[in-house]
Amino acid sequence: MKKKGGTMNCPENCRKLHVACGQLVMRPGDIRHQMEQVELLSKQAADAGARLILFAEGALHGYCLTPEVVSSAITTADPPVTELKKISRRNRIVIAVGAFERSGRKRYVSQFVVWPDGGILVQRKNRITPDEKNAGFSVGPERRTIFEVDGVRCAIAICADAGIENLWEQLRKGRCQISLHPCAGGGSREEMRNPEDLSVPELRSRYLKAMEKVCFLGDSLLRTRDMGIAMVATNLAGDDGVAKYHPGHSSIVDSRGSLVALHPGEYVAAFLRPVMIHGEVAVQERPAGCCAAPARRATCQCCS
Repeated sequence: MKKKGGTMNCPENCRKLHVACGQLVMRPGDIRHQMEQVELLSKQAADAGARLILFAEGALHGYCLTPEVVSSAITTADPPVTELKKISRRNRIVIAVGAFERSGRKRYVSQFVVWPDGGILVQRKNRITPDEKNAGFSVGPERRTIFEVDGVRCAIAICADAGIENLWEQLRKGRCQISLHPCAGGGSREEMRNPEDLSVPELRSRYLKAMEKVCFLGDSLLRTRDMGIAMVATNLAGDDGVAKYHPGHSSIVDSRGSLVALHPGEYVAAFLRPVMIHGEVAVQERPAGCCAAPARRATCQCCS
């Protein structure tokens, strides 16, 4: 007789969603270069069964705050977004990718979420850095938009937005089940290494110390369990050639605190390569009483 209820892998009050992280290696301002990797990694994720793939903050532009790159900010009606929609449709996967957005006279550090049917949602960064402010970016809303992928409620916190006051309480009230955390993750270019540096005692020591920061999730593992919210995080990889080196680092953790997938960062630039990680996350069912209507591209009214 088949036993009712949950299993060790997925308790009775949870469901699963197959998700992925796409960690691309960027070139500042080279949208075509980045788009090719978005297509490659999205196809890999879809072929593996993923329904959603997350790319890093500023991934499409190759996060770099030079005037040339910032001035290439795009609108949701521009050709790169049209291409994203085509990639999403071809592969039947929801794509969330970071970009520099232009809206009227304002620019934002944003995350574009596109659906296979052509739908699009934009989440703008709220806690912009001093450098981003000096580069001409505007502050986005503090409130996170809840959207659904296959009935699972998701929200995006771009990099420093993870520090929005009462963020986690806001997400819990919105019945969020998966929090998506795209980040550029740039450190100083002084931390970037060449393969031959690993033969130099002093540089070997500095390399190992830097690698510790991009190989462990810290208290994020337990936060997912405490909040009952799964986490998908993707960092950018590559050298901006100016001030920042992005070492990468991507992870998927389910709502039980189980580490589903991890790709460590890398401080030897020559070792970087496009990487896709994926896995099924167990998410807690939203409480009874929430509206049955899907909050696909906006927050449902009864949860506002």
